[in-house]
Amino acid sequence: MVMNSKARIIIAVVVVIIIIVAGFSFALLYHPKKVETAHVFTDTAQTMAPGSLDPASGFFTTNGPLFAAIFNTLLEFNGSSATQVVPVLAQHVYNHNDQNYTFDIWSFAKFSNNEPLNATSVWFSFYRGIVMGQGPYVADYPGILFNATNEGITGISLPWGLRAALVNAGYSLTGNLTEQYKQAAVDLDNILSNFNYNATEMKVMEYKDQAVVVNSNDNVTINTMKPYPFLLQDIAGWWGDILYPGYIDEHGGVVYNTQNSYINNNGAIGSGPYTIKSVSSGLSTIVLVKNPNYWVNGHASQIPAIAQPAHIPEIVIKYGLSHTDR
Repeated sequence: MVMNSKARIIIAVVVVIIIIVAGFSFALLYHPKKVETAHVFTDTAQTMAPGSLDPASGFFTTNGPLFAAIFNTLLEFNGSSATQVVPVLAQHVYNHNDQNYTFDIWSFAKFSNNEPLNATSVWFSFYRGIVMGQGPYVADYPGILFNATNEGITGISLPWGLRAALVNAGYSLTGNLTEQYKQAAVDLDNILSNFNYNATEMKVMEYKDQAVVVNSNDNVTINTMKPYPFLLQDIAGWWGDILYPGYIDEHGGVVYNTQNSYINNNGAIGSGPYTIKSVSSGLSTIVLVKNPNYWVNGHASQIPAIAQPAHIPEIVIKYGLSHTDR
């Protein structure tokens, strides 16, 4: 397949974003210790607060290290390179012609609340991020996981193939393209906001010709619209973070083209080595505590070092302090 110049530009921009964010994340993760005890580490080196505590909305470079502590992705950057990734939530990765990527998820993966993390969690997280239409997903997946041309016409980003998946499961979509997109977005909102794995939802998620396909409990496939050799690096960013669906549903659910203000201000439940203990007004101070239910505990020898369990019980991050106050 020969890509046109616009497609090449989109891919080039996405790759640059990945490299820049990865580089900033490494820089932000390494800084001198200001205050440290045996139990608490206080970080005052961060110059700017994150824009949001929701991976689907936050797009500041300061979001990267924070989200890396709270969430896991199928793959993560290996910690020494801005381009090399290693499987984390994924036990195995199968790349079929740079367009169809299949992942075996560790059977013991779970969220910090002890709920299982599986293929449906991946489907939920990607489809939520795309239909919300915010910076991270709109910037990173156009022409890859959603049709950018149709998004420009309708003002709605839908995972490619979703309309066919809905119709296959018994939903009715009528009217012109914009009307179909609006109805499909509302239908997807309802599925994501009442995520309970019923037979109809499973029929949607298991439909083969769409962006993300649930093959089985621990096996998921991501299909790109065209060959895209950088997908593994792309989903290693926080726009690949996997969130616990039930917490989202309990706090505002999902509305297309709309941010979730509660998750923006309070964060979500992930599967990372830390959880959020408290958040001050304006996100000026965030306190993280060690995840006692971290799924890597007891399995560290099987998981890359970048996802090792937490060593510091509590981290206090103070954002935007003046040089005098640091």
